[in-house]
Amino acid sequence: MAYLMNISFDNTSRLCRDIWYFDYKGIQFKLIQNNSPKYADVLLTIANDRKTSITEEKAYQMAAEYLSALSWENNSKIKIGDVGGPGRPDGFSLRKAECQSFGFHKIPHFGGDNGRNIMTIPFIESDQHRIALSLFREAFGSPELFLSFLLYWQILEINKTPVEAKEWIDQVYTDSRQKLYIDNDQLKFLEQGVKSLGQCLYDDFRNAIAHIKRESPAQRSIKLDTLEESRRMHVGVRTIEKFVRYYIAKELRLSKKLYLVRVNKGFPTYVEMHGMMAKHCEMAYKLPSWNQIISKKPKNRAIFRTRKEKIMN
Repeated sequence: MAYLMNISFDNTSRLCRDIWYFDYKGIQFKLIQNNSPKYADVLLTIANDRKTSITEEKAYQMAAEYLSALSWENNSKIKIGDVGGPGRPDGFSLRKAECQSFGFHKIPHFGGDNGRNIMTIPFIESDQHRIALSLFREAFGSPELFLSFLLYWQILEINKTPVEAKEWIDQVYTDSRQKLYIDNDQLKFLEQGVKSLGQCLYDDFRNAIAHIKRESPAQRSIKLDTLEESRRMHVGVRTIEKFVRYYIAKELRLSKKLYLVRVNKGFPTYVEMHGMMAKHCEMAYKLPSWNQIISKKPKNRAIFRTRKEKIMN
């Protein structure tokens, strides 16, 4: 018997369509955007079907990788979680699938970012790309500043030692400072003293967060539950985030794109640019105009209604 996986994900960027179909690296998904303030969005996919032989683990890994790419492309905060799902007969059509399990919002959303789409995502070619974007998704979507900073720093250590990461920050800050758009007035909150920026982020943030007890009284400790430390940590997280974005784009060379197309009017799938040129492709979806987006009304609430609500209506 097949298993209809319901993978809940919170997304702060609202899409211009409520339902999307796409194939990502051999696995077909149905994305349903929830317009209710109560429940999060959901990815549906079919696992354990005898025809496809896709395991639950493989489906979840590909869903997480895809959402990492979408978070990076749309600059959106995304949190993911498996919320179960029902069994279905082998050969069950994904187009008939409806959300059966519900996940709640995990990220505060203040609105203002609407009309996004999934037509273009970065091409994740290696484990370094996958690990970096997964860490970035978790760091960017976490409301905890201490955790965000540590996750961001982990990205710098993908192919560097902690000391090398510190030296890389200083080198980039010296050579490519204008490309990072770092505000010098904001850096005053870091209280660097005589330390370089890399040394400050490494010792006064990374090490201070990881070790509440410092080896020397001269080393800075985290001042928990103080306004001063809260403001300082906000600046530290925003600063390290800019270096991480530069690191992923330049050092890990995440530059290629995948495009959502239909090949010979088939199921929407992601292909590279040279794949689009080699095959007869057309864009998978016609995107609405901006006027249509801002006047759009929710249409798919029924997909997220509970069984009790359906009976009452």
